[in-house]
Amino acid sequence: EYVQGQNLLAGGGKRESPESEKVALLAMRSAINNDPFGVLGSWHEETNPCTPPGWTGVTCFCDDFTCNVVKIDLGSAQLEGSIAPEVGDLTDLHTLWVNANGLTGSVPETISKLTKLESLALRGNLLSGLLPEGLFALKAPKTLHLQKNR
Repeated sequence: EYVQGQNLLAGGGKRESPESEKVALLAMRSAINNDPFGVLGSWHEETNPCTPPGWTGVTCFCDDFTCNVVKIDLGSAQLEGSIAPEVGDLTDLHTLWVNANGLTGSVPETISKLTKLESLALRGNLLSGLLPEGLFALKAPKTLHLQKNR
């Protein structure tokens, strides 16, 4: 089941994403130096991205035992900063949309570790440099939006 803030087990237990995913998301937040709309305000150490109310822009897939981050949608949030290399630790990620922001730097090589990635939207940022070669070796990507960068 796909959830954003609703993931309770029968019997009242709660499902959470693995600690490694939380650490990766917090590293992504730390790489952002300007969040004018406060979109990342719910992203903090005291909560879990998959436990209600969840973290803004994060969608999780939950089974009977755990939840995993499968989608990040932070498009058009006017975020400024970079894409943290820890994004590659979100190994269940299917969708990464960070289009129409002010992200700078290069696309980290670690993005090539996202073997389940189906949709990547980086369009409309200030990214520069070469794309990681491993990105083109991924089998799953169906949608790549890379235009309007440097």
